[in-house]
Amino acid sequence: MCLVVYRLAHGFPCKAMNMLYGCGKSTIRKYILIVCRVLSSRNGLFGAYIHAPRGHRLVDIIRKLGDLTGLPNVVGAIDGTHISLSTKPQRGLTPMPCDLFNKKKFHSVLLQAVCDAHGFFWNVCAGQPGGVHDAAQFA
Repeated sequence: MCLVVYRLAHGFPCKAMNMLYGCGKSTIRKYILIVCRVLSSRNGLFGAYIHAPRGHRLVDIIRKLGDLTGLPNVVGAIDGTHISLSTKPQRGLTPMPCDLFNKKKFHSVLLQAVCDAHGFFWNVCAGQPGGVHDAAQFA
């Protein structure tokens, strides 16, 4: 469980977790998948704290975003940005400092957010190394 919480909190790739905990990448992926399934199930944290809009609220959000963007049946917008690190990561303190160096030539972590038409954030995720593809936030 410690391995999974650490991986989710810091966003390190499985390769780095392999070096930290000394277990195989497939084992790491297996346990991350198990814990994420439990947390995201209707009986887990997802069902207890995250409520997707329904009914009149959902219709209102779709209408307002349609008015703002001209796109029909859209409920939210997703975007990301690089958050610059104030200091260069040191090799002993960060498992894979090279992963933090992004294509824009500075060290960063990715910040991704999902927002609706009322400015309500449904999800904010930070911690993936800046050098990975934006799609890594979805993994």
